[in-house]
Amino acid sequence: MMGWTCGAIGPGSLMVGGYALRRSLQIRPEPLYRHVLKFLKRDSRVVEAIGKDMQPGKFRAYRYEGYQMMPNRKLQMMFELNGNKHGSTVSVEVSRSFGKFDFELLAVDVKGTGDRIVLSGDVERALNK
Repeated sequence: MMGWTCGAIGPGSLMVGGYALRRSLQIRPEPLYRHVLKFLKRDSRVVEAIGKDMQPGKFRAYRYEGYQMMPNRKLQMMFELNGNKHGSTVSVEVSRSFGKFDFELLAVDVKGTGDRIVLSGDVERALNK
């Protein structure tokens, strides 16, 4: 009986540990989208450019970079954000290491004015197509 218990607990513990490690490295688009949206609503430069009453638009797209069997290494995301002054397109490129987001690009392109507000990353950088 003791051998069966140890035989079940050992591999089970390894599977749970592997799953927990994968989840800490994986990037899921919905939590990241909510995180970025909350951040943009508090940033003064974005509020000044597109207006206080910000609502997400209908367009949202994302793309993963990485290996199929490994956790996602990088996530690229674009979505619309409309304010009472102007509309905009938000570009995000993020990687994750042990639960912490590392923003390689976070930019807001304001429609109508041609302004680009870069909150993180290089000014000249654009998302890969």
